Parts: sequence; C-alpha cells; structure tokens
Amino acid sequence: MTVNILLAVGGTGAKVAEAIVHAAAAGLGPDELRVGFIDQDDSNGNTTRARALVSDYADARRQWRTSAGAHRIDGGTLLAPDIDFVHASQLWTPHPDANATLARIFGTMPDDKPLFDLLFRPGADEQDMELRGGYRGKPFIGSAAITTALQVDGDPFWRAIAQLWQRAGAAQQVRVLLAGSVFGGTGAAGFPTIARLLKRRIDAAGMGGNVRVGGVLMLPYFGFDPPPFGATGRAANVARSDELLMQSRGALRYYEAFAREKVFDALYVIGWNRPFELGYHAADTAEQENPALPPELIAALGGCKFFRDPADALTGADRAQACARGDAGELDWSDLPSPDGSLADAPYRHLGQALRFAVAWKHYRALIARPRGSMKKLTDRSSFYNRQKVDAVDYRAHAPDAPLEAMDAYVDQLIGWAFAIEDRARRQGLSFELWRLEGAVLPPRTDVANAPVQVRPGIDEAAMAETYARAVTPPPATAALPTSAALLHALTASVAPGEHQGLGRMLASLHAFSAV
Repeated sequence: MTVNILLAVGGTGAKVAEAIVHAAAAGLGPDELRVGFIDQDDSNGNTTRARALVSDYADARRQWRTSAGAHRIDGGTLLAPDIDFVHASQLWTPHPDANATLARIFGTMPDDKPLFDLLFRPGADEQDMELRGGYRGKPFIGSAAITTALQVDGDPFWRAIAQLWQRAGAAQQVRVLLAGSVFGGTGAAGFPTIARLLKRRIDAAGMGGNVRVGGVLMLPYFGFDPPPFGATGRAANVARSDELLMQSRGALRYYEAFAREKVFDALYVIGWNRPFELGYHAADTAEQENPALPPELIAALGGCKFFRDPADALTGADRAQACARGDAGELDWSDLPSPDGSLADAPYRHLGQALRFAVAWKHYRALIARPRGSMKKLTDRSSFYNRQKVDAVDYRAHAPDAPLEAMDAYVDQLIGWAFAIEDRARRQGLSFELWRLEGAVLPPRTDVANAPVQVRPGIDEAAMAETYARAVTPPPATAALPTSAALLHALTASVAPGEHQGLGRMLASLHAFSAV
C-alpha cells in the first residue's frame, strides 16, 4: 500500500489542498491520504478553512465508518477514502514566536552580520519585518527564514512525516506532494525550499528509491485590490497584485535552473488566461479567506493523478503533460483532465455523484433525523422509510445526532466550495457547464466582497426537484440524469449493497442512487 502525503505551503497551497481533499473524497484520489499545512501566517483564512475541511471529513468518516457504530456504512464509496492530518498539530509554522524577525533569527550569528546587511535591507521592510503575518510577498525573506527552521530536528510535525515514510519500509512506496504558488510569500518561499530540503533528507535516509516527490505549482491566477495607505502616506508592507507577474517571471527563471536538480518526479504547473479579480485586499489576517476558484480544481486533478499514477509513470525520462480548455469563454467537463487513466470522464462521474448526493442529503436529512414518534404520519405514507429501515432505528438508545451533524459539516463544506467555484466563474463571464448549485445556497451577499458562501440549512420538497435536476450539468450527448422522483423510487425499491447499520443504510443508498 502506498503512503500518500500532501503538504500545503501557504494560503494558495491550502486552497489547492482543499480542492484535492474534495476530489479525493469523491473518489478521484488515493484510498488513503495524510495532509499537513505549512504557513508562517497561522491566522490565514485559506489555511483555516482547508484545515476545517480535513477535520470535518475525518470526523464524518469516523462517525459513519467505525465498525462498532450504531449508524454505520459498510461498503460503497461514500466516505471510503481515509483522509486525515499527518500530525495532530495540523500546521507547521516555521517561526511561531510573535516577535520573530530576520534580525532576531540571524542575530545569533554575529560573524555573518556583514553578509546579512548586504542581502537584506536594514529596517522594518526586511530585516525587522515582523514575520507573524507571513512573508508579505517577499519569498527571499521566507526562504531564508524557512531554511533556518528546517534545520531544527525534533519538530513533532516533521517527525510524524518521517515516521510515515520510515514505517513504509522497502515494501511500500511513499509519495509526497507539495502544493504552493510561484507568487506571493510563504508559498513562493516554501515550495522550492522545502522540496529541496525534503529531498535531501530522503536521500540521506536511504529512502531515495522508495519515495517520490511531486509538486503542484500555481501561476498567478487571481488579482486583488491594492493595499490601503497608512497615516504616513505609505502603502502597507504587504503583497501587491500588480507585482505578481513580475515576481513570477523571476521565479520561473529560477525554476528553470531548479528543474535540473531533479527534485520533483512530477510537477504540475497551473495558470489561467485571465486573472480572477477578488475585489478586496486582506493581508495576514483571518479575513484572507479567498473563494475557491476554477484553476484550483484543475490543480487538484493533477495532484490526484500524481497519487494514482502507477509507479513506473513517475520514473524514467522527463515528461511534460499539459491540458487546455477547448473554449476560452467556457468551462465544461471535457476541459477537466482525468486522474484515472482508464476513465476519461472520471471527474464527471465522481464529482457529479458527490454533488447530487450533497443536494439530496440537504433534503432527506430532515426526514430521517426526528424521533420516530413525530414521524408516524410520514412513515405511513413513505415506502422509502420502511425499505431503508429508518423505522427500525431506536432513536432513544442510539441517538444519531453526532453522525448527522458530522455529515452536515462535510456536506456544507462540499457545497460551499463547489458553489464558490461556480459563482466566481460566472462573475468572470465564463459559461460554466459543470454544475448549478444556487438552489442549495443562500443568495450571496453583495455588501461584503469576500463574504463566505452560506449553505441553506435544508431543501424543502417544493425546491428539491429543481435543485436536484440542476445540481450537475451532463456533458453534451449524454442522457438526462435521473430526477428526484427517480431517486425516491430507487430508495423505495432497493438498498445499496453492504452490511450497513442504523441510518447508514439510508445514507449509503442515497449516495449510490445519486450516481450520474
């Protein structure tokens, strides 16, 4: 069995990791995945949201896939992939000290002071810049700071990663995928720096033949408003949208030379033809929670391909792989690369089923969550209730509150992520032909530029037919998808295979019968 490790570097890396987790949970990735986050800005909203997703998915899986659970799914693909953190700490912050600066980090080496002054400008812009909010679009500062932190042995986060590949031994292969950006601060600094140091440690441990290192590298694909001017009349010392392309040009020249070191066994570079304008500026705060964007979905499928490719596909001659949209003004299923070499439409099949299940869950959840007594009338007229043995559940002895709430949290994450991609694509003027989830969310706020998606608490019977029918857009020349009426008929006619327990029977059937 392959040990799969995903390391998200910086805020953009966290957004790519978010997309990879959603894709893997839908069945497009590996059967087992361990995720870790690396960010100097521990308040970054992108990282916080991605960490919450991993936590919510892992909790839902524990609730519904535990062998001793009263409500258990046994078989099927819902919550089947084992996705969790590499370590309980979830996040590695290179320099967690709130007062950390380059001057304090390198102050212990007085003999190197002349060189330090030559490389970094004295003052608050570089040497004395506070690092607690990240590297502020200055990867050369981040690279120096991260290098010093990675030289410290014994950190629990990195020790847990080393133990993962050491436990694999010679019999198993280990795949480590880094996700980050070529622009910005933490990701641009950490992506090549950590990859190189990680490769050296792997080789030093004699694991070079057994460990494969991959990378998902994002080119500039979004823009944001300029930072506000302070009382001094100077703009804040933060990343600027108009500098991203210039930074990226220099970085790509570096990567051209970096590629000769053979650090990566596979590298996926993702860009976009016209940047998505976010319409706000948020730096080094929890407000830096940017919406999910279409390029991250493309990046996620590349990451899943790295984890799924056969071992011989990651060795031998250098290869370059590329994909492109058929129409610059449109995004449809044919534009998505498949991580499954044997199934070209795997993204449609897996993501389509996941989203249709999510919509169905928002409707049926209320119908199965109440105590039996209050549902007597519904029981009398709903054959599905009897077929799925919901009427046999002992709500008093085996209250399903915790499993249901865990599934709620994961489903809301999935719908919120998918709708954000759809919403931003449509705002960009793209013809988005993957899914339509407006019926599953509350109307987006217009008074706040980066307001998070609000998922509806439930979908009533009147709205279910239209919301379920529009949830996924079939590719051209594909048969129409089964309706919500067909779903109800399937629930009354049969049960998904498996030794399910309690409400797990209903849950597994709802997922199985939502297939595209």
